Amino acid sequence: KPESEELHKKLLELISDGEKAEERVISYTDTLISAINPRTDFSDNCVPDPHPCSLRTNKIKLEELPKDYENLIYCCQRHKCRLDGYFKSSLAKNYGKCRFSFPFELESKTRIEFKETAKSVRAEIVFARNDPYLNMHNRLICHHWRGNVDMQVILDKSAAINYMVKYATKGEKAGQSLCINPKQELIIATNQNKDLEFLKNPLNWPKDAFDVGIELINKNAKFFIALHKVDPDFNIEDEETKQYLKVNYNIDNVMRVKKKGENGLPTDTVKAIVLDRASYEKLIDEKKLRIGYTYIRVSAWRFGTKPTQCFNCNQLTHRTEDCKNDKSCLRCGSKEHTHKSCPISKPNEYFCTNCNEHGHTAVSKICTKLNEAKKQKEEREGKKINQALNQNNFYRQESVSPQYQNQNGQRYIQQQQQQEQQQQLQVNNQLMSFYDFMIKKMLQNQIEFMLNFSKITSTIYDGGQPFIDHINNIFGPQYASYVQNELSTRIITQEQMNLDENHNE
Repeated sequence: KPESEELHKKLLELISDGEKAEERVISYTDTLISAINPRTDFSDNCVPDPHPCSLRTNKIKLEELPKDYENLIYCCQRHKCRLDGYFKSSLAKNYGKCRFSFPFELESKTRIEFKETAKSVRAEIVFARNDPYLNMHNRLICHHWRGNVDMQVILDKSAAINYMVKYATKGEKAGQSLCINPKQELIIATNQNKDLEFLKNPLNWPKDAFDVGIELINKNAKFFIALHKVDPDFNIEDEETKQYLKVNYNIDNVMRVKKKGENGLPTDTVKAIVLDRASYEKLIDEKKLRIGYTYIRVSAWRFGTKPTQCFNCNQLTHRTEDCKNDKSCLRCGSKEHTHKSCPISKPNEYFCTNCNEHGHTAVSKICTKLNEAKKQKEEREGKKINQALNQNNFYRQESVSPQYQNQNGQRYIQQQQQQEQQQQLQVNNQLMSFYDFMIKKMLQNQIEFMLNFSKITSTIYDGGQPFIDHINNIFGPQYASYVQNELSTRIITQEQMNLDENHNE
C-alpha cells in the first residue's frame, strides 16, 4: 500500500506538470499565431481602395495599423472555396469537399488535441477561431509581407522526422542538388547555365576550399526507344551488335525485355538508350532501323502511368508516407512478415488483397483493381492536360480607384507595380530579426547533419546507421527506432518495385 500511494502521488505530479506544460505551450503559441478575425461582420464584400497589398508598412501611421490589419485579413487571409478549380483533389471531385478542409469549426479558446493513430498518439494544437474561413497567421508578418501567409505549429516530433526521412531518401527532381560522395568529393549538379558559370570560376571559392580543384563533368540526357519484333533467339546484347548500333544509330545500350515469372523468358521487345536528341528524333521519324538484312520497327519507349498505391499495406487509396495501417506482405497479404520472408514462392499461389484473387501479387499489372485505378488516373491526367491547353488567355485584375479608370488608369498600374518592386527591396528590421532567429534555429540541426552528410548519404541504403544516430542525438532512441523502421520499409518496397518493373519489362 505505501508503494501504491507513492506511485499514485507521482502520477498526480506528472498530470499536474503536464497540465502546466500545456498551459505554457498554449500561452506561447497564442502570441505567435492567430485565427481570430478582427472584423465582426463577414458579409461586407467591399474591397478597400487603395488595396492594402499596394501599401508600404513604413508609410502607415501608428493609429491606422489596426484598420490596416483588418483590411489585410479580409483581402489576403480569408479562404474562398472553389471546388470547380480543385481538379487535383479527389475530395472536391467525389465528395464536394474543400481539399484545404475549410470551413473549420469555431473554437472559443486554444487547446491541444491528442489523436490516436495505429502506431502512436499525436498532439495537435487547435487555435481559438471566430471565422471558419480564416488562415492561421502571424500579425507582424502580415503587416510586412502584405500577402497571404499560412502558418502552423508542430508539437509532434514524428511530423518533423517524417519530413526529414522523406527528403533524405529522395533525389532532386530539377534545378540544383548537392552531396558529398564516399570519396569525400563535393558533387554539385545543376542545369542552370548561370549557376554553372559561377561555380566554374575559382575566384568564387575560398583559396583553400579544395585540395585538387574543380572538374566539370557533363552528363547528357538519355532517350529511350523500343525495338519491336526482335527474334528472341537473336542475341542483340552481344558486343558486336552493340558496337554496330552505337556506330550507326548512336545507341548506347540495349536490354531484352523478359516476361515476369520464375522462368523469365525473353520477349521480342528490346529497350534501347539513345545518347543524343538528334539521333533519337531521326529514329522516331524513320520508325525503323536496320541490322544486317532485317528492318526492325522503332517507337518511343512508353513509361506507363502508375496508380497511387501504398507499399506498406498495398492499398490503392493512399501513398506510403500517408499510411497508418500495419505492414502487409504483397505476396500473400499476411501482416506477420514481408515479401522477402514470405514462404510462398510459386506465382500461382500468390494472393492479391486488392482484388481478392489468387495468381498474382498486390502490385501486379494483371490485377483488375490496379488497372482500374490506373485508368482513372490516366483519365484525370488527360483532363488536366486538356484543361491546361484550353486555358490560353490569362488576365490580371487590378484594383483601380474611379479617378484613375480612364486616361490615368495605365499610369496608376505602372506606379503600383513600381511600388511593389520597391517594397520587395525594403525589408523591415523586425522581420529580418525574426527570420534570422528562425534560420539559426534550423541551421543548428542542419550543421550537425551536413558535418556527417557523407556517412549518411553513403550508407542510407545499407541500414542508414549514421542517419539513425543523428536522429537519436536530437530526438532520442524512441524516434531513432521509428526512423530505422521507416527506412527499412521504404528501401524494401523500392527494391520490390524495381524487381517487379524489371520482370514486367
